[in-house]
Amino acid sequence: MMIAKTTIRIPDELMKELKHLAIDDNKSLGELITEALTEYIQRRESRTLV
Repeated sequence: MMIAKTTIRIPDELMKELKHLAIDDNKSLGELITEALTEYIQRRESRTLV
């Protein structure tokens, strides 16, 4: 799998929460965000199929 590097701007409080979740889940920040975005895309795709 190819990996793209990107820069995003998100609120500081959201970043703090993401970092804490990543630590709690024993994942990197990148892994957590990738997982969250994948789930979001899957939910959107399933809504369009209905």
